[in-house]
Order: sequence, then C-alpha cells, then structure tokens
Amino acid sequence: MVCRNASGVPDDAYRTLLMQEMIARGVLFQGLFYTTWSHQVSELDRQAAAFDEACVVYAKAVDRRLL
Repeated sequence: MVCRNASGVPDDAYRTLLMQEMIARGVLFQGLFYTTWSHQVSELDRQAAAFDEACVVYAKAVDRRLL
C-alpha cells in the first residue's frame, strides 16, 4: 500500500500513521493484509473494522495536512 500526502506524493509519515492506527486497534499491519485460511470470519471482520477506523484518522490527517 502506498500512502500519499495531500499533494498525492508518497509519504512515509502517513504510512507510519496508518500502521500505528492499525496496531493501536490490535492488528499488525505493514501495508498489506496477510490473511490465511486459518483466519475466521470474525477476525477478518475485525481487520476490516480496524482498517475503516484507521482510514478515518488518516483522511483527517491528510485533509488537515498534519504531517
């Protein structure tokens, strides 16, 4: 996953923000989702919910040009 700033330029600070937000929600995330057949639906739902929540924070940071 490439995270971009408000100008559309790839920006590692925003990538770090997204990773931190995912980790804060209990999901180890390094830009990719590594799902396997051993994951249950509830775990996949949790990953998706965490990503949705993290994206809200990310979007606010981009909109406000916080980084």
